[in-house]
Amino acid sequence: MHSTTRLTLLCASTILALAVGQSAQAQATQPQATDEGAKQTSEPSAVSTLVTQARARWIASCWTTANLASRKEGSYLAVLAFDGNGKLLISGISEVRGSSDPGIAQCLRRLSNDFRIPATGVPSSSEVPFDIP
Repeated sequence: MHSTTRLTLLCASTILALAVGQSAQAQATQPQATDEGAKQTSEPSAVSTLVTQARARWIASCWTTANLASRKEGSYLAVLAFDGNGKLLISGISEVRGSSDPGIAQCLRRLSNDFRIPATGVPSSSEVPFDIP
């Protein structure tokens, strides 16, 4: 009886391992709707519009006040994250390596932005490229 119990447990654990393996494989091959996926489906046109509208203010605040002798035109990324209600949670400016002015980037980072997008019900994030000037 002892060997029968052992054999039964061995068979059961093998069947369970196979079932878990097949389930994991099936899940890996099927697209999943996760929060990460939802974050990637932000409203890009609304966010791009916000950055485009803010660009004039950013130029006035950072480009026109920068040292004329040392400032240089550059490319940047506005990194923005919103909650499901459209409220700005995180705002940052990234420099495009070799194509930005660190002084301008630092000025842009100090500026306050009160962006808001239409509520989507899920958190979202976007990276929007822009140039100064």
